[in-house]
Amino acid sequence: MSGLFVTGTDTGVGKTVFAALLVRWLRRRGVDAVPMKAVQSGAAAEDPAGDAARLLRAAGVTVPKEALVPYAFRAPLAPAVAADKAGVRVELGRILAAYQALRRRHRHVVVEGAGGLMVPIAGDILIVDLMERLGLPAVVVARSGLGTVNHTLLSLHLLRARGIPVVGVVLNDGPHGEPDPSAEDNPRLIERLGGVPVLGRLRTVPEGPKPDAPRMPSGAPPDRATEEAFGEAERTLREAEAAFDEAALAMLEAEVDLSAIVRALEGREGR
Repeated sequence: MSGLFVTGTDTGVGKTVFAALLVRWLRRRGVDAVPMKAVQSGAAAEDPAGDAARLLRAAGVTVPKEALVPYAFRAPLAPAVAADKAGVRVELGRILAAYQALRRRHRHVVVEGAGGLMVPIAGDILIVDLMERLGLPAVVVARSGLGTVNHTLLSLHLLRARGIPVVGVVLNDGPHGEPDPSAEDNPRLIERLGGVPVLGRLRTVPEGPKPDAPRMPSGAPPDRATEEAFGEAERTLREAEAAFDEAALAMLEAEVDLSAIVRALEGREGR
C-alpha cells in the first residue's frame, strides 16, 4: 500500500484533526508521509483556516497547491454543488493525477475525503467512487456518541460492498467532550456488528483553533505598525495551533492503536 484514505460518517466528525495529527506523528518518526485533501468546500485553497492549509501545516513540508488540494471552493456546500455554482467541472482524473504526483515524491500519502462516503463530488461521482479508484485502505472517523453505531455500520457496509479494505474506526468526542452515556458501549457494538476494530477514542481533542486568519488591509501599503501587528497575530495563531497539536498528539498516542495504521501503510490490508 502507498497511503491511507481518511473518511468519515459525516461532515464535522474530526477527519481533518485526525489526518493532520496522523501525518505529524508519522513525520516525527521519520516516515515520509504527506497529506492530501481530495476536494475542499467552504474555504479557498490558500485560506489558512481551511482543511487543506491545516493539513499542510501539520506536515511541515512544501506541497504544491494543485497536488495538496486539486479542487477548492469557498461555498460551504457539497463539492458537486459548490463546483456547479462556481462554474467548474470537477474531473476525477485530475484528483487521481494529483495523488500520483505526490506518490512520486513521497513514500506515503494520507488522503482526506469530504463529508461522508456518499457525498457527491462531480455529477454522479461520489467520495466512495474516488476511494475505490485510489485503492487505499480506509480509516473511518466517527462521532463517539449516540447515533454513531447506525452511521458507522452503514459506512462499513458500503465500504465492504465496494471491496475497500478498512483498517479500523476512530471515534471522536468532538471539541466539547460533552458526556454521553452511549459512548462507553458504542466501540464494543461497532466491533461486534461491523467486524472491524475500533482503533481508539479521542476523548477530549478539540477541533483546534480556527480564528479569522490575519490579513493585510487592502488599499495603501501598510505602515510599519500594521506590519508588526499582522506578524504578531500570525505568530499567535501558529503558537496556539502548536500548543493544540502537542496536547492532541499525546492524546492520539495514548488512545489510538497507531500500530495498526503503520501496518496498513507498510502493506497489510484492513478488513
